[in-house]
Amino acid sequence: MYWFFGVLGSLAFKLLFDTVGQTSAEVFLTLFAVATVYLVIVWIGTWRAADKFTGNEIWGVAAKLMVTFSALSILTTYLVLFSPREA
Repeated sequence: MYWFFGVLGSLAFKLLFDTVGQTSAEVFLTLFAVATVYLVIVWIGTWRAADKFTGNEIWGVAAKLMVTFSALSILTTYLVLFSPREA
């Protein structure tokens, strides 16, 4: 399900950002907040599924690494968006 919810869901949000996300700052921030909530739910599900995975251990570790990198990416984006700017 990671491929459906994680990858295709992220691509859907990317398309939304490319189309309506550029209209105004309010639309962009609202869309970004909704995408973040969606991704947090996907991250939790992916992490739990990785814990329960019974196949080769490398796939569970890889899934957790992807969650970690994705979360760091979103956190970095929030820090850039909301950091104080010099006039």
